[in-house]
Amino acid sequence: MLRILIFISTIVLISGCGSDNQDKPDESTSPFQIVDREAQYLDSYWLPGGRNYAIYENFLAISHNGGVSLLNINESGLVESEIQVSGTGASNIATLENGDIATLMVNHVRINRIESNMFDVIYTSEESPNVSPVIFESQGNCAYWVDRGGSDANYQQLKELCIDSQGQIVEGVRYSSEGWINNIFALDDGSMVVFEELSDGIKISLFNEDFSLVDGFTTAIELFSPDIEFRNGSIFFTGHTAVWQMDVSSSGFSEPQKFPDSVNSFVLSGGNIIAVHDRGVMIAEENFIYSYKLNGDELTAIYRVEVGNNIDALVVYNDLLIVSYSDNVDFEIYKISDLI
Repeated sequence: MLRILIFISTIVLISGCGSDNQDKPDESTSPFQIVDREAQYLDSYWLPGGRNYAIYENFLAISHNGGVSLLNINESGLVESEIQVSGTGASNIATLENGDIATLMVNHVRINRIESNMFDVIYTSEESPNVSPVIFESQGNCAYWVDRGGSDANYQQLKELCIDSQGQIVEGVRYSSEGWINNIFALDDGSMVVFEELSDGIKISLFNEDFSLVDGFTTAIELFSPDIEFRNGSIFFTGHTAVWQMDVSSSGFSEPQKFPDSVNSFVLSGGNIIAVHDRGVMIAEENFIYSYKLNGDELTAIYRVEVGNNIDALVVYNDLLIVSYSDNVDFEIYKISDLI
């Protein structure tokens, strides 16, 4: 059932510009005092720019301009070793359930198997000049990406590459859109959330594992969703001046709400600035980490930690937070319990 949600009053409230405070939470309207904390990073490490992150077994997998590396980071947050498994850079990286690693290249996708600490490319998808360099997901033994041209230039295609139980690799198109696909998010049950920009607003759709439509709605709010994370039955995603939250299950969506409702005046556009953990939600804005401590779903405290550079990405690795910076300096490793 398609639901149309028009939040005109919300847009009026959040669309103002020119304020010096627009980039920071509005502390005056928050029921919680934002507490400034100091936190020291445990270790730092440098790899060439263009970094994207994934978890591979017990390693932190990183695609970068110099290739793909696996870092062994111990429980104390110290980098013990680096294994460079590929000298070819990739736009993005995702890990599969069977132990293979998918890499998003300039015009295709590769499935790689690690043999003797090096990538062995076992499959290369069909090439296309219009592959999105950002959108890349995996679920089970499947990788998903977006082709903005495809065989029919009037449609954008969500493509899938899967390895079946017999080891056979199947490539195909799972969904076609007449609009602009902003992002996708794969849930553990095989469902897929798709954000699209259409002429009448942003459409959010939920598909089951067979890619049959389960639920969907359209809203006038600019929920562009460059970053999507999942915690405790909810997805958190970036949108116009706020991080938004909506419950999602195999049966459908709830109405999206700002998170948290009273501290929401961020101007957010980054691609990987939300991180989630059992302790709560962390959001990067410029050179600050805002940490929202949650007891279940109840907000109990808000902390702010200043770091040395503008943040490009936050990545949770076990009980550690990887903080990557936009100016290609060393990324830093923090203990999450020191932040939230």
